[in-house]
Amino acid sequence: MTPERQQAEAVAFSKWVGELDRRPSQGQPTRERWGSEDSDEKKSPLCRSILFKLRCMQYDCVVCCEPVRPTTAVWSCKGCYALFHLTCMKRWAAKSAEPSPAMGMLPSAPKLTTEWRCPLCNKGYPHSTKLEYTCFCGRVRNPPRNSYLDPHSCGQPCNATRSGTPCPHLCFQLCHPGPCAGCTLQSAPKSCYCGKTQYRTGCDEIDPGRSCGDTCDKPLACGNAEHRCGQLCHADSCPKCTHVIKLTCYCGRSEKDMPCGTSGVSCGARCGRALGCGNHTCEQLCHSGPCAPCVADPASKLSCCCGKRTLSALGLPPRTSCLDPIPSCGSICGARLLCGRHFCDKVCHSGACAPCFHTRDVTCACGGTKGAIPCSSDPNARLDSCTRLCDTLMSCKRHRCSRRCCAAQGTAQADVHICTLVCGRLLPCKLHTCENICHPGHCGRCLNSLMTELSCRCGREVIQPPVPCGTKPPPCNEPCRVPRACGHESTPHPCHFGPCPPCVVLVNRFCAGGHELRKNLPCHVTTITCGNVCNKPRLECGGTHTCSRLCHPPPCSVPAAHEAGLRSPTSRSGPVRLPSSTSITTTSSTTTSSTPTTPTRATLPNEEGDASHPARIGSCGEKCGRLLACGHGCAMPCHPLTPCPDVPCMAQVTVSCKCGRISRTDM
Repeated sequence: MTPERQQAEAVAFSKWVGELDRRPSQGQPTRERWGSEDSDEKKSPLCRSILFKLRCMQYDCVVCCEPVRPTTAVWSCKGCYALFHLTCMKRWAAKSAEPSPAMGMLPSAPKLTTEWRCPLCNKGYPHSTKLEYTCFCGRVRNPPRNSYLDPHSCGQPCNATRSGTPCPHLCFQLCHPGPCAGCTLQSAPKSCYCGKTQYRTGCDEIDPGRSCGDTCDKPLACGNAEHRCGQLCHADSCPKCTHVIKLTCYCGRSEKDMPCGTSGVSCGARCGRALGCGNHTCEQLCHSGPCAPCVADPASKLSCCCGKRTLSALGLPPRTSCLDPIPSCGSICGARLLCGRHFCDKVCHSGACAPCFHTRDVTCACGGTKGAIPCSSDPNARLDSCTRLCDTLMSCKRHRCSRRCCAAQGTAQADVHICTLVCGRLLPCKLHTCENICHPGHCGRCLNSLMTELSCRCGREVIQPPVPCGTKPPPCNEPCRVPRACGHESTPHPCHFGPCPPCVVLVNRFCAGGHELRKNLPCHVTTITCGNVCNKPRLECGGTHTCSRLCHPPPCSVPAAHEAGLRSPTSRSGPVRLPSSTSITTTSSTTTSSTPTTPTRATLPNEEGDASHPARIGSCGEKCGRLLACGHGCAMPCHPLTPCPDVPCMAQVTVSCKCGRISRTDM
């Protein structure tokens, strides 16, 4: 709506209100404007809310979000009682009947619905519903505007029934929006559960019943007038009679104590009463009612024992007494045995068939072992348990079933393979373990609580007890005041636990070996190496050798590899740093060759096992390197207190003939 249109409607509405203000002075009856003869206190809360917003023009249509004015045609939903512009609802219902463009894109387009729904409560209305402007009660179409009645009201009594309540009365208020108010009348007299007292409720009140609190005293279902209910007035049926009476069994041989109300009892013995034939007795167990007729009665038994052929077919005269024998037809009986699987294979006979002598194959509980048992045994019988281990994954997905001959082997049945072990895994608090039954997935949070305060490092922020276990310290925005060990001023950062951020102030430091000065290094970098050889005199041998390691922090101690080299004749102690110009010259009778070589390591006699050998006293672990008579350096570890051993030189040299065509490497 444009601002010009809103301003024009506001001017028209102000003129209409001014006209209403002048009407009482023209001799019309003085009555509160926008009011009805009923007071608003008697209306329902929803009705009062709708009327208040309509009078103040604050009720908006949820379809167009424009206010619902007293002069606009409206439509009211019967489910949520909301008001909408009539034109908006007509467009809403029309669009609901149109197919959506997205329906054509689906592989199976759904069928169009036969109804449209309220925008608020989703109540369905068939497309045949006629949308028209009526008053709230629906009796007047296009109700005229009346300034002394509620907007869109016809001013007549509502006369609507209160749905969902047992109230039979009609609403006596004037036509109104929203649900009808509760009925102010009382219901007819009602009785309590036992019927001793009466009471009344609101007419529209749904009453489930009341108890008077007195003893029920209703006759029990046993039929004895002296036995009555002793419970307090209750809604359910009275309990069974708990009195005990003596009853004679059906056959009349014994008596039993039975609950009152029991019609009869069987003693479980053979009936034994004389049958109608006078020659036999009843073979059934003690039973109610008359006994069955004799099975050998000539009137009922007109065939052979198996019942396949009649006496006339066998050429025999009819039987005259139940004592006369029943003839046999000579064929196979064929009656189904008690096992239910096989048939009798004997010749037609009298009496009961013999038990089944066949066997059937069964398995143990897990199905791993098979065997045969008599067919006449229990249909659910199985073999004895085997020793086969189940090994099926339990419900926790961590452990396996350790039962022998498990009936649920290989199947994850929730009622069988339930792990009953304690979980025991560490909880997220890292202090306690899970005490629940072993389960899959992650454990829950720790349920323990600390009864001490939990504070930040500086103590400004505090969490009062009880504190759930695993709770992190409260965040603190105060600056950290922990001094640095280097003495530099800390960079601003909030209060925290643990080490502070490293110091980044630029300083000048010498390398670990003191060879050169490095500039503009972060303060937290305390050890640096220049990459050069250390070359510091070794104190173990009195400075005879220098450290051959790369630049490192002091001291220049004997490396572990050098210590191992002093004990093992096959391990190397490290390279010997010889001048690059050193060369070995070997003279032969046939040729002379000058080739730089690297001497191998030699060992002294008994050096390996003697820890107090003079060669090991004062040794720095480096190779000796002193020149021998042959021109090579001594390959022994440093031995400052002993001369170089007189052993053959193990260095390899290359010799060739005078013409240089043939050469070889030799010791």
